[in-house]
Amino acid sequence: MVKKSYFFFIFLNFLSWFISYEFLKINYKDNSLCAPKHAISASFEFNLTKGAVRNFYDTRKMILCWVNINTERGKRIAEGKSTKVK
Repeated sequence: MVKKSYFFFIFLNFLSWFISYEFLKINYKDNSLCAPKHAISASFEFNLTKGAVRNFYDTRKMILCWVNINTERGKRIAEGKSTKVK
């Protein structure tokens, strides 16, 4: 019985990598990617959302908010390369 519960908790841990949940839905003033997050309202709602792995890859796009892609260094950062120019 104890062994089954260990496997169940391990399964739940790995499941959060692919599926996550929210109990509080927050509405923001501006939902664009680079805008500051200014909450205007919140409500209790249960939602299933994307997991931690998908969220990690989606937030990599936010690097374009602060990097200047017109420079050599900025282009390399946006492409995921090292910043050291050879």
